[in-house]
Amino acid sequence: MVGARGDLSIYRCEECDLEFEERIWAQRCEDHDRKYQACSIDIARHAVMSKNT
Repeated sequence: MVGARGDLSIYRCEECDLEFEERIWAQRCEDHDRKYQACSIDIARHAVMSKNT
């Protein structure tokens, strides 16, 4: 769930690959995705833009 990009730690949801600056949001995202098999817009708005896209 953890990756590093420069000085910034990035946490990735293993279910949908959204990336977050805070671990708690990545964990909430994973939990929600596993339970409902869908992303939550309220959680996704905390995601950060990936430099890989």
